[in-house]
Amino acid sequence: YMGQWSSNAINGYGHYMGKDGREFRGAWREAVIHGCGEYSWPDGRSFCGQYADDQKHGFGVFTWKDGRRFQGFWQGGKQHGYGVTYKPDGAILRQGVWNMGRQPDESTPTAP
Repeated sequence: YMGQWSSNAINGYGHYMGKDGREFRGAWREAVIHGCGEYSWPDGRSFCGQYADDQKHGFGVFTWKDGRRFQGFWQGGKQHGYGVTYKPDGAILRQGVWNMGRQPDESTPTAP
């Protein structure tokens, strides 16, 4: 970890690099991810957005290693609220209101 410390804990902006290849650049509060930042995994997945208490919370963009991406709202680490899933070419795959990680019942898929 490289970054800000206060009160003997990680607080403020910092860059964490895990031994397994995971990385996070962003805001910390009392040694947990809290605020805006970007997390990346060694397999190519990434998330850029808001966090609260070490979980995705607020607006963010999750990108899979195949190039698909979900752009929308999160709560407690799960997709929650309005969001859109895009294909790698940018076409809409699914859109609607998510409920704690469950895909929307009323989605608007793009024609194949």
